[in-house]
Amino acid sequence: GPEGSLQILLADETVFTIGPNSDMVLDEFVYDPKTSAGKITASVAKGTFRWVTGKMTHEDPESSRVKVAVGTIGVRGTDFETEVLPDGSGSVKLFAGQVEINEYKTGNQLVLSPGEMVTFTADGTFSAPGPVPIA
Repeated sequence: GPEGSLQILLADETVFTIGPNSDMVLDEFVYDPKTSAGKITASVAKGTFRWVTGKMTHEDPESSRVKVAVGTIGVRGTDFETEVLPDGSGSVKLFAGQVEINEYKTGNQLVLSPGEMVTFTADGTFSAPGPVPIA
């Protein structure tokens, strides 16, 4: 709801935080603490979602992905935030690590470095990477 938020700490120490009026589904979480191997896949339909990676991503960076309606975000030892507005537009802001965004509309791949962000429209058009505004 409009006043709600949730923070989840997974067994590998990955932290998800979702803000008010957000819809997120943890599609898959498999983790072996003995080897730090596993897989995380989440889908964000709307709202604000922040992800800080845990142990698993450091072992296999291909194992972590976040899906939004217009693309997939590949997580690479990362602290990032995704916002999906009710109209389907939004943004991805990277604070640490690296993310690779695979655009569904064009098939292009965007790579963000720390301090960069992109915006996207509901039809799947992504902006060029630019600096994250200082709050």
